Amino acid sequence: MLAGRHAPAPAWSTDIEWAPLARVLALRNLPPDESQSYLTLRGVDAARHAQALAMTHGHPLALSLVADACARSPADAFDLGHEPDIVRTLLQKLFDEVPSAQHRLALDTCATIPAMTEPVLAAALGCDDAHAIFEWVAGLSFIEHGPRGLFPHDLAREVLLRRLALAQPRAAPHAERAAAGVLCTSGSSAPRASSSSASGST
Repeated sequence: MLAGRHAPAPAWSTDIEWAPLARVLALRNLPPDESQSYLTLRGVDAARHAQALAMTHGHPLALSLVADACARSPADAFDLGHEPDIVRTLLQKLFDEVPSAQHRLALDTCATIPAMTEPVLAAALGCDDAHAIFEWVAGLSFIEHGPRGLFPHDLAREVLLRRLALAQPRAAPHAERAAAGVLCTSGSSAPRASSSSASGST
């Protein structure tokens, strides 16, 4: 068994010898019942499970970090805004090194609008050709592909927005206003939505 944060190279599924032996399984966030079982094993009070699930969306690393936070402060309420160490750790684990400021802006744009298309990204970056950066975003492990474009997992979106707020307190609303302007100029007036609406699910 091999595990990693990125899909295996195409050769694993196309090689004449390896293809019959290889099976690729994408591991997603834990469902609520498994998340609660894990929190129980970690000694987290059942009264705090709902809050932990709402904050982590079942992401295994986030659940582990929340359990650690509960062990340190059993009675304190917690959210991403009060846990900068959790935000930093998730940023380090979720995101590989960002190649440039343009790539960082692409992530910020993706986090502040319902779904991002290539033309919308080009408008946000102020360039005519954003294909390479769009493909880079599309290949990240925490990015989903929906009929309206790319959007981050719920936890990744929250962490990206929290990073904006922690790094520059005025940057997040500014980024959202800028993204809204991009949507308008691209012919869309859709309000900000969760990933479920962005993906078209009900």
